[in-house]
Amino acid sequence: EAKLKSDELIKKAEEEAKAAELEALINDGQNYYYALNGVAADHDKAFECFSKAADSDNADAYYYIGRIYDEREEYEDAKAAYEKAIELGNSLAKLALGQLYQRGNGVDEDYEKARALYEEAIADGCVEANVGLGDIYQAGYGEDKDAAKAVGYFEAATAGHESEWLAYAYGSMAVMYGGGDDGIDKNEDKITEYGAKVSELSEDWTGKYLHSVANAYYYAENYEESVKWDIKGADLGYSKSMLTL
Repeated sequence: EAKLKSDELIKKAEEEAKAAELEALINDGQNYYYALNGVAADHDKAFECFSKAADSDNADAYYYIGRIYDEREEYEDAKAAYEKAIELGNSLAKLALGQLYQRGNGVDEDYEKARALYEEAIADGCVEANVGLGDIYQAGYGEDKDAAKAVGYFEAATAGHESEWLAYAYGSMAVMYGGGDDGIDKNEDKITEYGAKVSELSEDWTGKYLHSVANAYYYAENYEESVKWDIKGADLGYSKSMLTL
């Protein structure tokens, strides 16, 4: 009986150590991915951390592996990683996979499938997935364009916690108010508001969304402000901001 209890304690200790190691790998990966806690952005190192965590069938690890494959434009690998993450219970991966179908990246363009994935993710409680529906109504992917609906969905997404998708939502709304999409008046106050929200995130990877704010000011014909925001994006190393300047 004493040996049985000792074996149980050893097993419990081993499980706790494994869980702590897994948590550390995910935290380290997120630090490298988002440039958090004083760590410089390094997606290669993030990939290493997430790959080790994926050995334990961690859903979040597969989601981030998919994101990194996605940014590398290795879409077939991104799709496989997202599908594994979904299988393991990660709802953000439904949003990311929906974007592949929306854009036809590595798969046949399929707006209905994209929409279904976004709606499944939202039903799971993933409010960030509202950005997908915002895209659909902003651009008219398989639906009539409806700027008011698009803004409503982007606004809903800002109740989420995943900073990458928050920046996506704020940047998208800034562009809509800059361009004066059908049904929405140009509004520089809104651009300023959403630009400030992107700036508050302040991680190294936000350059692409600062470029969105620059585009918003450009569409609003405030070229001086547009240049200022592209300088911010360029300072973070975002290539399109550099090219624009």
